[in-house]
Amino acid sequence: MRRLLLSLCAVAVLCATLAANVSAGRGWCYSDPALPLTTAAGNKVVVFLTFGLPDRAYTRDAARHTTIATAVSATKDGIAGTEFTVIVTVPDDAVAGGFDLTETVSSQANASGDLYLDSAPARSGKATSLIFFVPVP
Repeated sequence: MRRLLLSLCAVAVLCATLAANVSAGRGWCYSDPALPLTTAAGNKVVVFLTFGLPDRAYTRDAARHTTIATAVSATKDGIAGTEFTVIVTVPDDAVAGGFDLTETVSSQANASGDLYLDSAPARSGKATSLIFFVPVP
């Protein structure tokens, strides 16, 4: 009987360890490619489009994203700049299908520096319009 109890305890510990390792891989990870843009006045600006992904496995899908950008001159709080509309499409995963993600636009990598657009929800396979202001005419 004692051996049976010890065996059951060992199995329970093993299962708990395996479950912890499997769930450790689940969690948001980030990919943030630079996105070079041209303002309406012809100035060059680089922003970072940070994708919040539900798992590291989706970074290959984020790397295949497509963008279409437009720019118009704008003023915000008395500051001349450019309002960009960027249409982003991240393809579905070939194996897992569609997945949820977030999209952040900032002046520096890792969603740092000036945040132009903070954590817009999106879905793979569907175009998302990101509208943000950059203080560069």
